Amino acid sequence: MRTHKISIRPGQRNQVVGTYCIRNILATTTTWIRTLEKATKPSPPT
Repeated sequence: MRTHKISIRPGQRNQVVGTYCIRNILATTTTWIRTLEKATKPSPPT
């Protein structure tokens, strides 16, 4: 899946991909927790 060449070493690339995956998981978890909180208790006025 190489559409465009990136001039970084494989190690760095793996780090970037890992960081992206972690961010993705964190974002999904946060959204899920917020949805659960909304479902369990009324949302406070902002």
